[in-house]
Amino acid sequence: AYTMVADLAAAGGRGLNFGLIDEATNRGAIIGTTLGFAILFWLQGGVGIEWKKLWWILFAIYGVTTVAALVIAWRGVRETRPMTLSTAPASKGITRRLLTLMGIVLLTGASGAMVWPMLVIFLQDALHVEANGLALAYLPAAVISSFLPSRMGILSDRLGRRIPMILGLLVGAAASALIPHLRSLI
Repeated sequence: AYTMVADLAAAGGRGLNFGLIDEATNRGAIIGTTLGFAILFWLQGGVGIEWKKLWWILFAIYGVTTVAALVIAWRGVRETRPMTLSTAPASKGITRRLLTLMGIVLLTGASGAMVWPMLVIFLQDALHVEANGLALAYLPAAVISSFLPSRMGILSDRLGRRIPMILGLLVGAAASALIPHLRSLI
């Protein structure tokens, strides 16, 4: 989807269009999680199927819908990249700006990958709450992430990419620095 946006979006509207994809992804995650847990609790409470079998059923449903989506995409989505270009863009190779961006992505991706698997366990231990309490605490962020990316994309289309990226990194760094000092779920 991101490649399609890069192929089709006008240069001045890419932030908006990339944001719309992020919103759709996040909304789909909320809908899928809600439906998954609804099915899980209905099958467990209403039908009386054991937990181990329930997870197998849910992942089978997920697998079937994923294969269906693959078939629909394979058959129904046309190529978006222009086959002929009237003027081929000149390749700039690897520039200093590209290396800087790659470094930022490497550092943020590596730090997130190291912390994320242990974050829920840490928060449960530090705040003395169960997973459902943490899920409720993350719910506002999930809702915001399903409506805010396109608006931030509009902002980056107007201001350029640098300022929103720097602000986002600073906010993310501040939030990460505050997590070890949390003492309540609120």
